[in-house]
Amino acid sequence: MGVARARDLSNRKALSLDTVKRMLSFLSRHLVDKQGATWAEKGKGWQAWHLWGGDPGGRWAAGVIRREDPAWFVQFLKGERNRALLRHLGVSTRRPNG
Repeated sequence: MGVARARDLSNRKALSLDTVKRMLSFLSRHLVDKQGATWAEKGKGWQAWHLWGGDPGGRWAAGVIRREDPAWFVQFLKGERNRALLRHLGVSTRRPNG
């Protein structure tokens, strides 16, 4: 999936909202990889993080979801791990309006 996602992103392919949600969920689950022993050597965790869009992709995905599916975003905010990802990305953890 990571290579396919990277190809889609690099080709600026239109992504479904479900795919954008999977991106953000993946990054949330794998934020801990940035603390891994092989991160500095660009190990598997580093590679997967970047294949899924990395920090810029996470910021983009959060913005798309906040705008397109605020109810899903509110549910996403309920998870501490998810809020930690958004703080890491510099994305507001306030509930979207609407």
